[in-house]
Amino acid sequence: MHNMVSVLLWLLVGAAKTMALILLLTAPQTYWFDALAWLLLAFGLVAAALLWRARLARLGDSA
Repeated sequence: MHNMVSVLLWLLVGAAKTMALILLLTAPQTYWFDALAWLLLAFGLVAAALLWRARLARLGDSA
């Protein structure tokens, strides 16, 4: 279960980065703001994934 959450978070990071790249490559002058939003989402998901990994490490040490 815990590994599935980690995998899901990292897959969402990849999807958000891919969406930002697609927007920047198709029409950067039109979609730069949307691409920035996707990149910010990706950074937030990276932070969540790293916090989740740290939480799992703490739970593993205490168990």
